[in-house]
Amino acid sequence: MFSPALAGKLRHTHDQRLTDLEPKLRALAPPPGPGHRTWSAKEPLRKEVMKLLRDTDVEAELAVNLIKKEKDIATRGYKDRPARTAKITWYEIELSGGQVSFAWLARCSDGACT
Repeated sequence: MFSPALAGKLRHTHDQRLTDLEPKLRALAPPPGPGHRTWSAKEPLRKEVMKLLRDTDVEAELAVNLIKKEKDIATRGYKDRPARTAKITWYEIELSGGQVSFAWLARCSDGACT
């Protein structure tokens, strides 16, 4: 038997789980600044994302892709400090599947990403 009310309730709870997942994933990749956690390796970040997906019961529906991004930033010299180029590395988290598709950034510190 098909129950439209039950189907609507299941769809609503599924949408609510995805809505609740978004701020948790954004917390994994806070905006740059002092005191924020940075990721130095890909696998710990992947494990944290997969743990969140398991906890919200949407692991089977979403595919996780971590894309490594790098950017060179030149710093100028000052007094006894020479000018140098720093490499900033971060991971872009892409989740896709079903009807959802979104991406967040997770940073790595000092180019130590693997």
